[in-house]
Amino acid sequence: MLKPSQSRAVHFSVLLERVFLRVGSAETDEQLQNVICKFLPPVLLKLGSQQDGVRKKVMELLVHINKRVKSRPKVQLPVEALLLQYQDPAASPFVTNFTIIYLKLGYPRMGIEKQAELASSLINCLDGKPQLHQDSLMFMLMPVLGSINVPADPSRRKSAFCFAEKPQTAKLLLDFMMDVLLLPYGTTSQVRPGSSAAQGGDSAPSPPPGMSEYALKRVTGDNPLSPEALEKAKTGIVKFLAAEFFSPEDIVCQLVVATSDTRHGVAGAADMELRKISGVIDWNKTEIIVKLYNLFRGTLLTKEQRVSVKPEHKRATANTRIKLKILPYLLKSREAANQLPYAIQVIFDCLYGANTNAKLKNMAVQFVYHLCISCSEAKLAPVGLVLLSGMIKLASETKEDNKLRGMAYIAVGKLCNKLPQLAVRDIAMVQTFFDCIPKEDNETKLALQEALSLIAPTFKGMTGPNVFLIEAMILQNIERAEPLARLMALNFANVVFPHNHIPSRYVLLLATGDSKEQVRTEAMKILHSTPGSSSGTITAKQQSPASCDDDSLFPAFADMAAFIQTRAESRQNGSSRYVMGNHTLPFNPGAFGQIVLYLRMCLAYNAGVLSDMESVSSMQGQSPALTTYVRRVLSEEAEGAGGRHDEGMGSNVIHIYLSLIQQLLPAAALYSVMWCLLEIVAVAADLLAPKFVDSLKAEQTWTEIRMCGGCYESVHSVLFFLLATASCATFTASRAEVNRNTSTDKTQEVQHGAMLALSFTLSRRLRNSTEEQQQSPPNYASTAVRAVAAFLSSTNAVLSVGACSAIGEIARNMPLPLPSGELETESKEMTKACIVNTLLKKMSSSQEPNSVKEKAMQTLANLCVADDTFPWKRHILEKLLSSPQPHQIDLNFACGDALVSAALGRKSAARRDMWVQSEKDFLKENLSEKGDDHVSWLLDQLLEKLGGKSNAITRQAACVWLLTLVSKAAEHEAVTARLIDIQTSFINMLADTDELTQDVASKGLGLVYERGGEEAKKQLVDLLLDTLMTGRRKKTEVTDNTKIFEPGTLGKAPGGSGSLTTYKELCSLASDLNQPDLVYKFMHLANHHAMWNSKKGAAFGFTVIATQARDQLEPHLPKIIPRLYRYQYDPNAKIQQAMTSVWNALVADSKKMVDLYMKDILQDLISNLTSSMWRIRESSCLALNDLLRGRPLDDVIPELPTLWQTLLRVRDDIKESVRNAADIVLRTLSKCCVKICDPNYGKVGGDAMRQLLPVLLSDGVGSSVAEIRSFSLQTLVKLSKNAGPLLKPHIAVLVAALLEALSELEPQMLNYLSLHAAQSQETLDKLDSQRVAVSKLSPMMETINMCVQYVDEGVLTELVPRLCDLIRTGVGLGTKVGCANLVISLCFHSPQDLTAHTGKLMKAMLHGLTDRNATIRKSYAQALGHLVKCARDASVGKLLTKLRSWYMEKEDESLRLAVAYTLQAISKNSPDVMRAYATQAVPLVYFAMHRKWDKTKGETDAEQSIWEDVWLESTPGTEGGIRLYIEELVEITQAGLESNSWPMKAQAASGIEMIANKMAGNLGAPHLGKLLTALIAGLASRTWDGKEALLKAVAAICTNCKHALSASVEGQPSVEELLAAVMRECRKDKLGYKLEAVRAAGIMVDELGEDRFTQLWELLLPSLRKDKSKNEDSDSDEEVSSKSSRVTMKLDFQSVSYEALGKAWPKQPATQDMWQEQFCELLVCELPNTTWKVQLSILRAMQSFISRLCVLESSENIEKHEQVVLKLVSQIVPPVCQSSGIAKYAAVRTESITVLEKLIAKLIAADRLAILPEPLSSLIDGALTAMATDNQPELKHRAAELRKSLTTSK
Repeated sequence: MLKPSQSRAVHFSVLLERVFLRVGSAETDEQLQNVICKFLPPVLLKLGSQQDGVRKKVMELLVHINKRVKSRPKVQLPVEALLLQYQDPAASPFVTNFTIIYLKLGYPRMGIEKQAELASSLINCLDGKPQLHQDSLMFMLMPVLGSINVPADPSRRKSAFCFAEKPQTAKLLLDFMMDVLLLPYGTTSQVRPGSSAAQGGDSAPSPPPGMSEYALKRVTGDNPLSPEALEKAKTGIVKFLAAEFFSPEDIVCQLVVATSDTRHGVAGAADMELRKISGVIDWNKTEIIVKLYNLFRGTLLTKEQRVSVKPEHKRATANTRIKLKILPYLLKSREAANQLPYAIQVIFDCLYGANTNAKLKNMAVQFVYHLCISCSEAKLAPVGLVLLSGMIKLASETKEDNKLRGMAYIAVGKLCNKLPQLAVRDIAMVQTFFDCIPKEDNETKLALQEALSLIAPTFKGMTGPNVFLIEAMILQNIERAEPLARLMALNFANVVFPHNHIPSRYVLLLATGDSKEQVRTEAMKILHSTPGSSSGTITAKQQSPASCDDDSLFPAFADMAAFIQTRAESRQNGSSRYVMGNHTLPFNPGAFGQIVLYLRMCLAYNAGVLSDMESVSSMQGQSPALTTYVRRVLSEEAEGAGGRHDEGMGSNVIHIYLSLIQQLLPAAALYSVMWCLLEIVAVAADLLAPKFVDSLKAEQTWTEIRMCGGCYESVHSVLFFLLATASCATFTASRAEVNRNTSTDKTQEVQHGAMLALSFTLSRRLRNSTEEQQQSPPNYASTAVRAVAAFLSSTNAVLSVGACSAIGEIARNMPLPLPSGELETESKEMTKACIVNTLLKKMSSSQEPNSVKEKAMQTLANLCVADDTFPWKRHILEKLLSSPQPHQIDLNFACGDALVSAALGRKSAARRDMWVQSEKDFLKENLSEKGDDHVSWLLDQLLEKLGGKSNAITRQAACVWLLTLVSKAAEHEAVTARLIDIQTSFINMLADTDELTQDVASKGLGLVYERGGEEAKKQLVDLLLDTLMTGRRKKTEVTDNTKIFEPGTLGKAPGGSGSLTTYKELCSLASDLNQPDLVYKFMHLANHHAMWNSKKGAAFGFTVIATQARDQLEPHLPKIIPRLYRYQYDPNAKIQQAMTSVWNALVADSKKMVDLYMKDILQDLISNLTSSMWRIRESSCLALNDLLRGRPLDDVIPELPTLWQTLLRVRDDIKESVRNAADIVLRTLSKCCVKICDPNYGKVGGDAMRQLLPVLLSDGVGSSVAEIRSFSLQTLVKLSKNAGPLLKPHIAVLVAALLEALSELEPQMLNYLSLHAAQSQETLDKLDSQRVAVSKLSPMMETINMCVQYVDEGVLTELVPRLCDLIRTGVGLGTKVGCANLVISLCFHSPQDLTAHTGKLMKAMLHGLTDRNATIRKSYAQALGHLVKCARDASVGKLLTKLRSWYMEKEDESLRLAVAYTLQAISKNSPDVMRAYATQAVPLVYFAMHRKWDKTKGETDAEQSIWEDVWLESTPGTEGGIRLYIEELVEITQAGLESNSWPMKAQAASGIEMIANKMAGNLGAPHLGKLLTALIAGLASRTWDGKEALLKAVAAICTNCKHALSASVEGQPSVEELLAAVMRECRKDKLGYKLEAVRAAGIMVDELGEDRFTQLWELLLPSLRKDKSKNEDSDSDEEVSSKSSRVTMKLDFQSVSYEALGKAWPKQPATQDMWQEQFCELLVCELPNTTWKVQLSILRAMQSFISRLCVLESSENIEKHEQVVLKLVSQIVPPVCQSSGIAKYAAVRTESITVLEKLIAKLIAADRLAILPEPLSSLIDGALTAMATDNQPELKHRAAELRKSLTTSK
């Protein structure tokens, strides 16, 4: 007895044998597949059996299965069962190993859809399996990834494979995909099975770049993919990666590799996806960067790591394409720069690797840039020297690539800038770069320039020997011939050393005389850009000019002068000297002049003031400040102080300065240098002038200066100081020389200089004399004044100006030493009166230039300054007041200065010593003194002019004069006492039409306020506010002579209109702040005329007021900023300019300030958008536009609805400019909103979308204004494109709005063309098709299609009702077609969710099928064709029933065509539905395709072809379709015949005809009876158009179903009934219908074999004879309207009648005997006398007659009726032979020979050919002979054969 285990083994063996038998007996693939699918999984499980026999049996069976299956590739394996079995954790390894073998064999055999379906199961198998199994599974999976269905729902995508819960599986899959993507296409052929490498040869292929040997082996597998398959697999991998199954960080490296693929399809798809996710990836994530580095460099291991990594797992470095794709992302990452070991390896691999190229090298250098920017200094320092060496090596070795070499230079600079110690330790490198400059091309020079600029700051703050090395290098390179080297030397001098570093300043000064303009300009720029040089003040840290602290702005004057002197002495005797004529200079004259000016700046800085070198005018006011300092230095020298005193200054420093000036001037008499000499001598004339006496005696130096063309005024300005302080003898001699030079025989220049020297000498000499001395001046003084006064009348402007200046200078310092004289009396003697008259004439003369007038005014004022007894002060003041100059603002200011000086007299600042005393100090000392002056009188006059005159010129001049008075004499008691009157006058001038007058008035108000006390200020403020806000002004008296308008004013727009509004706004702004006094500050800041930038305007010093205003307004900025911001955009140009000036003065950083007060500004603007004043609305719009541009809206999202509502209202403003402004801001707001409504903004984007959409839809789309609707819709489109998933809650409302917009935004011209221009339906259809195409491509439709992807069941619930309403009530082609397209899209995207709503949609679509527009009907039909896929069965049934009822019951052809379009769409788009409902749809199609199309009504074959196409698509063929649906077809045709519509009856009859023709003998009971009954009933009615179809149908049935008709079947009409019905129709009067009835009767009689000849003969013979008789009467048809058509119809009837008689010729002898002779006679008689068509019918009738003639059937019959036969033959042969000779018609000849053939054949068959008489035989022979030459080969042949037969038979 067997053991249980043994019995089980035997049992299993038996079972296996049975399986073996089943497998072996399977003959077909299907049988084998069924057996394997059933038994393979359990058989594999038996491999885990403990019995060896069982396992052996299983192996034998598996071997057999393998052989069978491998030879039959179509046999499928049970993959699903094998997958479940493979995942079974209880399965033994043996079973698992064999299972995967069959998985590998069976999985690729499945269809790609099935493979994709099982992909998730395959991925689940990866977990916990051996590496080889995992590789095999993933290899199978790769080609399928692209076909995996990606769920639309993001949540379902995440849960599709659960990679987040299985990170290890995800990593396995991603690594394998990476290897596949790395696999080159050419590699697959190198590892085919059977190759030497695969068989263990010695030389295995090296792994491709980026891969290891193991990676190559596992991605090629046993059956490597072909290049095409590999490309497809890679594309699928990219698609799978893009499906959001993994996080972007996990797939970025794979996508980077894919972008480098050599196939465009792979690279393009990867690049597109990488662009999508690039923005959300954190490129500073260490894991990503390390992956990229490892991919780039491959496996680089240390000695310790090499032991743990197997050689076959070592990866090669990436190829060049991959490296080029990786590097840009490394350049984006800060983390990449901090991974220094990796970064260094990448850099040097790109620079010096084996497969590098120019692009890689460039990117490597860029990576060095990136390291310098992003890497910390601590990390970079250890490798900095390595990188520096590499870059220097690259720069030195790269000879051909100039761009790369330049980049290397810049990299060196960046490295040194990042790590200064690199440059400090190798200064020689810097010199090398300098040496390279002349050798490089222009582009590389620029790179060297940038590199040196970056290196320069590294040496800043150096100490020790390196400082001297840098100094030497700079000094060396400043002398180079290459301009760029000199420019870089300047840069080093500026950057490396502080401002008080003497050698570097010396270098800069040398460069100011460079021959290259760029070098000169840069040197001047550096020297002038000294911090604080423009402020005029020195900070506390800068007050030690002698120190070497870096805070000192200039070197110590003594040290700088000594250094310059040393260098000058060295260069004077060296090769660097400069020779200019007879003079040798140590420096270039340009540089020398700048050296002197720079020394002067150092001197001023030591004296406590800041200056610059731009112009002499900037230095003139500083001379008094230098006086104390210079005199102190010189006094130390006089006391014998040696060494360095007072801030380190040497005792001879001033003399060094003077010696340098003296050395330069003889060679180049520069005006600025002259001024320096004049200044230094003037501030200490008593100490310095004696030292120049010897030089003055010789006058050689000054003569040389004059010869050089210097400024003589400056020369003689110096001379007068020297002369005035010289000894009496020297003074007398020099004065005599100067007097001689004033003679008329001298040149103009000499005379001019002599006058000035003489006047300056006298005034300086006699200035400090006593009053007695001034009353009794020396004679030489009077002589000198007369000599100078003589030039006042000169016509030469230069001499006249010089004389005025000389007289004025003397009068300023002392009373003129001349008698007074009388103004009214002319005197030959020179008197003061003569001088006054002369000056007044010049001042008022229109011939004199302005320079002369200005000097005359100044001189007149000076006459009143020093002479207390001058008698004509009031006269001069009156003349000055009466001389306002039109359009000469400078003259008016000069006149104002003269008026103030003359009115102040001795208190005027003009009387001071300008070299030693400032104007401010002088006025402070003298203005408060009691004394007689004319200020009060002058003020009265000015206020009277401003208040009492209306002349604009006078007002402007008086306003300027009053401003001058307030500015220069504000502390005078007369001015302070009348500040309110002055302010009132200025206020009145604010509304003047002249802009300059307004500007001057506003400046005057500011000065008035600043000069007043606290109480006075309060009164001034109250007055100003009251005047500006109420508009009350002082009444102006208008007289008869008052000039209201200036000439030309009325001819142009007044330039000052609206100016008072400006000041009202300023006043309102100040009042709102509860700081009314601020209005003065506003007015000052708001007005800034170009005049104030001039020399005259600058004297008023408004800068100080501006500073005070800014400080005072600072606390009120939170209240000021919102309104002030809006005022900047006021449409009034004056207000805009004013407010912009205020803004610029108050706000230092505009962007920062606006960001700070963003919400406040926005609230102010929104509230003012609806202001009652149009200019406020417009300014608010413009301001809002600027506010929103470029700023995030995160903080103002709650304000967006209000903002949009308000702006949309303003967009419809009554004023055009406001509408335009609103349009501008709306566009800006739209862009900002589109930007923020982005899913990347998270919650902010969602909030913005929720806020925006309702207002855009309600207030925008719902607006009655077309422009607002259009703009709102455009914004909606842009928002939708950008918002993505944020649209979901708003899709229903949004889509409805966009659909309506499709028509609203369509050009109106298209609607016009559609209504008027289309002349035919075809043209209209083409136009509508174009309109539809345009709407499909519109942004609205694109947005709608984009919204579809976010539609789900919840969205449909809200969307479908709106959509249905729109389908029913929508207006416009675009909207309706858009609705249809949307429904189609929904059918594709959400078919299951749409099922519940299809009933409503189909009902709405059916309503749309009745639209008048054919294009709309087509669109709705297409939508219905897609919609039935998703619809319930009941809905589809109702739809088809409705369509059938429409077609059968409605007489509307457009509606029937819509039914055709609908069924065509269902057949094309939903064939399954069409098949399911074929019994309802197909019969209707069959019925409809038999409609007769009337082309005269515009119906085309294309419309008919629609039904035919549907029929062919829905049936296996016409015959098969009829057989399949015969019952339904009979039903519908029967219903058609019973219809009241004649066309419907005809259509049904045509369908019956087709059924009869196709079914033939297969058409029987009961269908035949039903059809015949209906046809007979139809024939019984009266004649109607199209009734012929019934006759044709009956004829067709008789032709094809004659056997079925012969049977007697209940309910089926008999043949007799059919013939009776047809014969009845032959008696109808309508010829056309009668023709068809006769034809049908002939066919029926012929086919059925019935003898009805007698009836037909009796019926037709009268008609034939009647037609003949009428034809004989040539005039019988003349009265017929359509004669030709009537004749044609009669001929057709004859033709049909003869054919019908021929077909009806019976076989019955009795009937033949009765009619044969008559019938033959009829045919014979008519044959020659009719048309060729009728001849054909007659000949065919003859053929039937001869064929069926009983007397010719046999020899007996012929013999019996010989006479009859002979008669018949004799009648037939002649006309037939005659017709056979008709050459024109081949058809007639053909039918004729056929008749002869039949006749002769009958005679030959009866052997009675001899019966033919000889004449007939000859006639036949002749006819045949003639026909033998016929041009038709067939006739020739037949004639020859017939003749042969005749000959043979005889």
